[in-house]
Amino acid sequence: MAMFDDLARIPSSRKIAIVVVIFALVGVGYYFVRYQSLATEREQADTRHSQLETEERDLLTKRENYVSDVRRLAQLRENFAAQTRILPPSTEISAFLESLNNHAELAGLEILMVQPMDEEGVGFYAKIPVELHLRGRYHELAKFFYNVGRLERIINIENISLDPDTTSTASTEVAEESEVILQAKVLATTFRAIEEENADEATDAQ
Repeated sequence: MAMFDDLARIPSSRKIAIVVVIFALVGVGYYFVRYQSLATEREQADTRHSQLETEERDLLTKRENYVSDVRRLAQLRENFAAQTRILPPSTEISAFLESLNNHAELAGLEILMVQPMDEEGVGFYAKIPVELHLRGRYHELAKFFYNVGRLERIINIENISLDPDTTSTASTEVAEESEVILQAKVLATTFRAIEEENADEATDAQ
């Protein structure tokens, strides 16, 4: 009761001041507590935002690298396929001879002889020569050589020897038409790739 009596004796102005001070202290305390909490949450949010931005940049970089690697792999596969067509890793002599035969027939030539010769290793590739004896007109031979030169696989035509054909019964008739039948002897050479170890052995042997 004495405490209430003491409070009753305090002037109203002082009571109001005390109440204001108390509310002010409570408000300031609440403000600092709440502000500190919000500041901590803001700091955590900023940190998380920075982490997410970093992760996003990393993901974008990895995605760009992945797309670049996929494109590069596709290009390498395409280059390898093209190189394999130009310089196959195996002899594929049957396909080679079939290609020559087909182009000779398309040009109107007659193949008299096909004589595969020994393969010759030269560094990282091997030469595969085939001697051909052909019969036909000059423009047919020219067409055959032209078409062979356009093939993807490398084929060299060399050592060309042309002579009038004296064995054909049609030579007289053709001669009357001013078209001479020729016999051609040529060396058709193609190539194949040699694996590195075999290439070293071939070089040492040479």
